[in-house]
Amino acid sequence: MTARPTAIDAKVYAIAEIGRLMRQYDVTVADLGAARTEPTSSLVTRVLAYLGGTLVVAGLCIYLGMQWRQLDSVLRVVLTLGPGVMALAVGIIASQINPARGHLISSPLFLVAAVFQATGLFTFLAEFTTSTNDVTAHLLVCTVLAVQYLMVFLALRSSDALMFTLIFAHFAFAALFEKMGIPGRYYSTVLGLSGLLIAGQLMKTRFASITGLGFLFSGLTFTSALFVILEDTPYDLLLLGVAALMIYASVLTQSRMMLFVAIATMLSYLGYFTSEYFAHTVGWPIALMVFGLMLIVASSYAVKLGRTFKAGV
Repeated sequence: MTARPTAIDAKVYAIAEIGRLMRQYDVTVADLGAARTEPTSSLVTRVLAYLGGTLVVAGLCIYLGMQWRQLDSVLRVVLTLGPGVMALAVGIIASQINPARGHLISSPLFLVAAVFQATGLFTFLAEFTTSTNDVTAHLLVCTVLAVQYLMVFLALRSSDALMFTLIFAHFAFAALFEKMGIPGRYYSTVLGLSGLLIAGQLMKTRFASITGLGFLFSGLTFTSALFVILEDTPYDLLLLGVAALMIYASVLTQSRMMLFVAIATMLSYLGYFTSEYFAHTVGWPIALMVFGLMLIVASSYAVKLGRTFKAGV
């Protein structure tokens, strides 16, 4: 008969489990200390920071909209690119001065920097170049900003910088594929699937907080492009298989956003199949409901079976 675990055994197990989780998610002792000592006013600080940033951006945008026609080319670039550069610099300084709580200020500033720097670079290309087409402009701007935020990420290990790095890298690759003459439905499928794989890997790290947006954006990109490829072909039934695999992947990654995308994809594909093949078949929706109830019963049995196996171990 196995002896009941003592309090010391439980404590040793808890310490070992905490150490394993810290290694898995790349959490340091400093991170634990910052989380433990963070004051309850951090929520108010975050709200005020985002609200202040929103008002500043709104005021500057309104001013530029009112004065745009009266500004020359240099002022247009300075008033769009300049605030972006300053916002990025202040965000970096805030993160370095207070690593524990600097993200409360740097997060909205990095967003402001991304918007204004992209606008400023596009304005610069439009005002001072004549041979650059739209695809080339997108490639240049997104590549520059992706490299910039990658450097910021390597210096600060900031989740926000990593997020903007991935966003601009996605659009840079999209522009590159477009320039190479690859149809959008094909490179969108590749980029969307790549984004899902990257988000799945980030779920295991300390940067898991940004994966929700990654699963949403990449999932919608992947499924939409795949639908365009397989629609009206003999292989469109694969769409349902892909939706089912995404639901399975959402369970493995334990991502609610991934589950949302997977369920939305499944419902959209079922709607497509219903209108395409079973528009006048009354038995089709009944068959779907019966099959769905069978899956629910099977899932309940699987949960009970899993608990039995766990108890046996």
